[in-house]
Amino acid sequence: MSRSCSWWFYWTSMAGPSNNAAHRNMDFLPWFIQQMKAKETSLGKRLLDYLDIHYYFQPDTSVNDAAPEALRLRMTQSLSNTSYAVWLIPRMQKLINLYYLGTKLSIGEWASTADGDITGGLVTANCLDIFGRYGVDHSATYWATPAEKDPIGLAHWLYRGCVHVILVSTRTRPDTLSKICYGTYFGSNSVQANMVENIEGIFGFYAGVESGKVSLVWINKNAVPMAFYISNIPTGKYFIRHFGGASNHEINCVGRSLVAEWAAGDRSKMTVALKPAAFELFKQVWIVNKAQSVQQPSPFSQKMHSRLRAALLAPILLAWAASADLDVYVDGALSSGWENWSWNTDLNFAATDLYQGLSSISASSTAWAAFSLKFEGLYNTYVGFQFDIAADPSTLQLYFQGTTDNAQSASIPLSAFPSITSTKFTTVVIDFNALPPSGAPLGSGAWDRLNFQALANGATSITIEPLFLSAEPIGNDLIAITTQGKVDLSTVKVKLNNATVAISKTTTYSPIDTPSKTITYFTLAKSFTAGSLAITAGTNTSFTYTLPAVRYGTINVSNTKSISPDIYGVNWPTSASYIQHLGVTISRWGGNAVTAYNPFGDFTNAGNDWYFENRGSDSADDWLGWVSGTGSKTVMTVPA
Repeated sequence: MSRSCSWWFYWTSMAGPSNNAAHRNMDFLPWFIQQMKAKETSLGKRLLDYLDIHYYFQPDTSVNDAAPEALRLRMTQSLSNTSYAVWLIPRMQKLINLYYLGTKLSIGEWASTADGDITGGLVTANCLDIFGRYGVDHSATYWATPAEKDPIGLAHWLYRGCVHVILVSTRTRPDTLSKICYGTYFGSNSVQANMVENIEGIFGFYAGVESGKVSLVWINKNAVPMAFYISNIPTGKYFIRHFGGASNHEINCVGRSLVAEWAAGDRSKMTVALKPAAFELFKQVWIVNKAQSVQQPSPFSQKMHSRLRAALLAPILLAWAASADLDVYVDGALSSGWENWSWNTDLNFAATDLYQGLSSISASSTAWAAFSLKFEGLYNTYVGFQFDIAADPSTLQLYFQGTTDNAQSASIPLSAFPSITSTKFTTVVIDFNALPPSGAPLGSGAWDRLNFQALANGATSITIEPLFLSAEPIGNDLIAITTQGKVDLSTVKVKLNNATVAISKTTTYSPIDTPSKTITYFTLAKSFTAGSLAITAGTNTSFTYTLPAVRYGTINVSNTKSISPDIYGVNWPTSASYIQHLGVTISRWGGNAVTAYNPFGDFTNAGNDWYFENRGSDSADDWLGWVSGTGSKTVMTVPA
């Protein structure tokens, strides 16, 4: 493999422009590929399998105001549009075909320049499709490691990530709890997808197919809503994922899991509405042969409610330093590395009806269900667990688990702490060297999970504030309403062009990874048309849209082009679950520092990037071992 980093170095070697002059003024990459081909001819042995390049937008688009955002959204065209000066992928394929036929193209590093911004998600989703359609025929790995639930991570998840469905076969114990991962898989083949108008700069429409399943992705980069008809879509059952963000670029991750289905019947066209880019990240629809069912335990009438703030305590007993503690939850969200593995529990991670700081976690569980958190690592080195809780202590027990070695601690009844009440927060400290009430130590184990489990009876009553969070048009005659708490859905009313339209409830879904929110889908008695759409709910909540005239497009499922499965890669994935959740197909151990990796001391060197500073690093052998164990392919930089 040969690697070239960034636009300047495609054409000019590290030796500078004088080196080009020494080779008949030939640009660096064409000269290098030509020389490799000549050497192969003389040796009779292929020397170059992959040409690996890096690609970062040349203009600075890292600032998040209107002009850089607009430029960022346009810059994806530089990868493929031949009317742009760069047209990177066709240009590189042309060089390969001219000088060294059979060499595959790889993009070892690329980025959106806006990891935490919704436009970065739009760019990433757009780029992943371009890589597939235009011939990145080996791999592409994002630099560096996007956060799993940020827009960049969600864009990867859209194409290859898994849908988590929790299955429980007994209501009395969690021993048979399993977390099933269904992959969506955009498809191993790109399908011809065309719009009547050429609107590539403001809109993306892509299709893929695998094993008879057709996936469609829409991206709206425009500042106004868009609607369109897509013809020749096969009939079947449709599922949809959709993501949105507020104008301050926060992601409203309402569609983190499987969300809805509806039958297409014999209709040959599908209508989809997208909100403006400032609000809508992307949508995906995929067609399946049959629905997947979820087995749920029988509900109990009584529920457990509680509030929680928590942190694992650093290994300095009775002298805990806040900077060294491992946060579990802080104001509105789980801390980095923690996942929600709860079952049969309604959660709100940003409750404000009873809270400390800015918010609290509200949990409502059926009997023997649990608020459960899994850490992407181990907390064995910590000496205790501190949390603030408001609950009826007679309804709860706490225990610790190790998911890899099936270790489980003795249960700790919260009734062992008589000061806990349901009306105010009480701070509880669990000493791992003396678990209450017995005083026995936690002991050895691969501890990585915390469980607050409801018992079989009794409950306090702390409610989640009922709110209508959003309402939006989705397809021909479908709206999605996202809610929190126990709202009155009978108050939902829809007017299309000022005329009331009857609606019927289609299905309700609570995403596993955002359990505080519920999505309810309603079918309208008539299809959307251009004009005004008003959705009212509750006593004073309304959502209005101006639906534009539709644009027209079509797909041709018989015209396909293979997609390399390895374009969905990242650099330095953080854990096995990260790889599984986002569907990371190839993981890269790379970057400037590892070119100076020392395998005897397991450290790297920053080189000229940062004062030639040595840095600690994971063992390359260990990294290769655990990543390979997840099923992800690996690519590593060979130290110089």
